[in-house]
Amino acid sequence: MFVAWPQPGKPSIDWNAWLAAIGESPVLSIGLGERFCEIGGAVCISNDDASGRENYRMNLDVLSRAGFKVNAQLLRKQFPRQTKNE
Repeated sequence: MFVAWPQPGKPSIDWNAWLAAIGESPVLSIGLGERFCEIGGAVCISNDDASGRENYRMNLDVLSRAGFKVNAQLLRKQFPRQTKNE
């Protein structure tokens, strides 16, 4: 498991090199923000400003390439990806 979680008060880190090093290895990568899934992370944690709750989204392409199987209940509970128009 690789957890990409920035430290409070520190400048943000570019996780691209870390995710490239992981490649298609069976490593579960979890990170903060929608952008983490866009650059190749497996699970993205984000904060819903409206409700104040933490939400998650899964990158099924990355998970399947790494050999992980995802329970359907987790898929139903994830929050949908926001479109660029929102």
